[in-house]
Amino acid sequence: MAIKMFYELYNKHVSDVASASAPDEISPSYQLVSEIANVSELPYEFSLTRLTESKNGLDRSADLSGLEKIWLDYQPNSLAWPFFSIRLKELINKNLTGKEGIDWVIAKVNGNGESRDYYIPRFSHKLDVLSPEKTTFIPGTDDVLKPCFAKSKVEALGMFHGPTFFWQITINLFVNKAIRDEIVKSKLTGLNLEKVWVD
Repeated sequence: MAIKMFYELYNKHVSDVASASAPDEISPSYQLVSEIANVSELPYEFSLTRLTESKNGLDRSADLSGLEKIWLDYQPNSLAWPFFSIRLKELINKNLTGKEGIDWVIAKVNGNGESRDYYIPRFSHKLDVLSPEKTTFIPGTDDVLKPCFAKSKVEALGMFHGPTFFWQITINLFVNKAIRDEIVKSKLTGLNLEKVWVD
């Protein structure tokens, strides 16, 4: 049997990018997960803001002119949540097995005179994916230093979350090779894929 490969899926770092900014009055992202537990669409909208790295840190601007791409398939945002375009969401959705326990929350993003829906994957249950014997933990704790995923636990999953405290909505996401290959073939934007350790 062929060994299944898995890849971490994460935002591509760009020094000058349009990011979806949440309204100032909303709760921090770690509190929002429980607040939106029963909704299928976020009750507030996001606005695209230009973030540019400078010697002083991050400069924020409403001027999006000159950016090569404004709308990305994995859109950076102020909550540090996975914001997936409809293309990325549908590509992943068709490769899920049903064992992942994923539903999708819509986030409406406004910018450059238009509005687009982005999709946030939300897990309904915590997935058991680690190989405890091969995973490196911080001594004396259950905190993972270097994860090793158990092939027997992840081979039936299209996408899964990593070993993180905030697992319901997280940027700590991993996909199988089928999803990775389709992402590459489709030339989706704003993301990176890096092979991970599976035993």
